[in-house]
Amino acid sequence: MKKVITTVGTSIFTKENEYKKNIEVTYRDIKDKREKEWKNNEKSIGYIKDKIKNKLNRDSSAEIKSISLLKEELKEELNVYFICTDTIASRLAAEILKDYFEKDDSINTFFTPEKDVIDDLQ
Repeated sequence: MKKVITTVGTSIFTKENEYKKNIEVTYRDIKDKREKEWKNNEKSIGYIKDKIKNKLNRDSSAEIKSISLLKEELKEELNVYFICTDTIASRLAAEILKDYFEKDDSINTFFTPEKDVIDDLQ
């Protein structure tokens, strides 16, 4: 079993995907907000999660693509730890990625906002 520690970006929201047009306006509203504003933005967060969750594929984000390639290359189980910046967008991306990989029994994901959201991470 290999451990992978990765920072989470926002390519899942900005890359050209079939769902991008459905979330553009809502994403613009949250993209620069700090993670401490999460509770005040739960409606927008839920909307984005709902629009994305069933449309993800290997090319949907840099993280999905690179973790999938690592799994193929290493041919063994992975423990993937996500860390993110103190923005709503980064935390949301981490949560979406964690949910995406849960269907793969050979990839275990770890993300706890209370400890994996890093203040002032640039």
